[in-house]
Amino acid sequence: MYKRFLAFCEDFVWRSWETAGLGWDARPADGHTDGLLRGLLMKMVARFAAKPAWLAEAKRRFEKYVEDPEANGEQLPDEYRVPVFQAVLKNGGAKEYGQLKDTYKKLTKIIDQKHIFMGIGASSDEKLQTETLRWAISGEVKIQDFFYI
Repeated sequence: MYKRFLAFCEDFVWRSWETAGLGWDARPADGHTDGLLRGLLMKMVARFAAKPAWLAEAKRRFEKYVEDPEANGEQLPDEYRVPVFQAVLKNGGAKEYGQLKDTYKKLTKIIDQKHIFMGIGASSDEKLQTETLRWAISGEVKIQDFFYI
């Protein structure tokens, strides 16, 4: 039953993504609700319907962002930064995990660090999940922030 539910979700979410036609980048004609819908659909696609083409674009944007998060912040707007982190980590491995963890050290804004916390636990590798929990209580993450992980 659960597999059928996931198949339904994948189909429903992907059709919603295609029908909305919002794409990855905001357009000048976009209103406030377009940005909200883009963020919501990105979250749903990342969780239920990360097709290869979508995932390739997510990885491309992820790579640009972790290269220099201050200069390339527009590659991953706040509205869908966390879902992209989650999708890339879920479908990636130790390399992407390490890149995201290293990016944390480059960030100066608390909200950007919070995005890292909210995404870094999404790895499907049990060893990386354990590493994330160890990192959360290591002292490197402030005590008031560890619960985001």
